[in-house]
Amino acid sequence: MIPTAKDNPFSTYWRNKCDRRWSAVIRQVGCCAYCGRGYTLEAHHLIRRSRMELRQRLECGMCLRRYHHRLCSQISPHLAPKAFKAWLQLAYPERYRWVQTHTSRRRLEKIDYRQAYEYLSEAVAMNF
Repeated sequence: MIPTAKDNPFSTYWRNKCDRRWSAVIRQVGCCAYCGRGYTLEAHHLIRRSRMELRQRLECGMCLRRYHHRLCSQISPHLAPKAFKAWLQLAYPERYRWVQTHTSRRRLEKIDYRQAYEYLSEAVAMNF
């Protein structure tokens, strides 16, 4: 029998599945962290997605409205990163410290995405 991507816990199949589940868990909060409204919600990674070891960590995510996530020139983490960082430090100091602590750490190990998917599925069930 030929192994498939589903058999390989390190495959892009499992990584993509984890990304979708992670986003769903973060959006499950139900409102924007900035304004409190509950529509057009998106999940934002507080540390770059390229940091594979942190990519599916729930602490690394924040729920934002699409406008605040991508379009608002005053607060968007993509358009105004310094303003977003200052806001995060004031509004969520513990989260800000977590980001500061984990931004510089590097771990070079393979990520078992199937295991991460199971963890995220449990978070959905517990209403993170």
